[in-house]
Amino acid sequence: MKIALIQTDIKTKKEENVGNILNHIKNFDADIYCLPEVFSTGFNYKDLAENAEQINGQTIQKLRETGKTISGTFVEKEGGRIYNTAFFISEGELIGTYRKIHRFNLEKDVFSQGDKAEVIQTKSGKIGFLTCYDIRFPEHARKLALEGAEILFVPANFPNPRMRHWRLLLQARALENLCYIIAVNRVGRDENNSYFGHSMIVSPLGEIMCEAGNCEEIITHDIDVFEVNEAREKLPYLSDIAEL
Repeated sequence: MKIALIQTDIKTKKEENVGNILNHIKNFDADIYCLPEVFSTGFNYKDLAENAEQINGQTIQKLRETGKTISGTFVEKEGGRIYNTAFFISEGELIGTYRKIHRFNLEKDVFSQGDKAEVIQTKSGKIGFLTCYDIRFPEHARKLALEGAEILFVPANFPNPRMRHWRLLLQARALENLCYIIAVNRVGRDENNSYFGHSMIVSPLGEIMCEAGNCEEIITHDIDVFEVNEAREKLPYLSDIAEL
């Protein structure tokens, strides 16, 4: 299964960002296309309310029309609230969403908190989401792993100077849960931060299988979900957890 990590800068105009992603998807061959957190808007706080869309809005509809399999997050509005919502589109069909639970710093002033993290059954395997700051909470990843997640997607806007944390956290979440981590960070800067990229795929044994640099680029790598089952049979610590 060929995974494409689309590591981009995020501009201030939503239409430009969405068009950029659609061009990449059109011109690049992969089984799953993975986008950064809030790929269409970034954390442009003053315009977030204006740029927010419902789940059946234009942005998700345009992604669905590609007929491809795509993951990422966008700014969702629903019932007078705004959420940082992850989505998984499978061959043009929206089959699962996750509203970010752990909000960092200014996010708490704008985004409502999600209330559930669940495994999504897909043609690609059992998946879950850890959106950016979520990776600092091992309980979140462990819950998904115990429910059978084989792949955890990490769409992110992880800023400087925390690259060492990024790499360590991603490898730890993969190894302690014996699952694939597919993490896509943005590059460039916004009004508050600059971003270092280094999107990567980490194996169920915690090894970095591929890693981008600090510029806009698309990297790909093939993964085999069978390796998750193999790792969990060899190292059965998910089933050996004892009550403390």
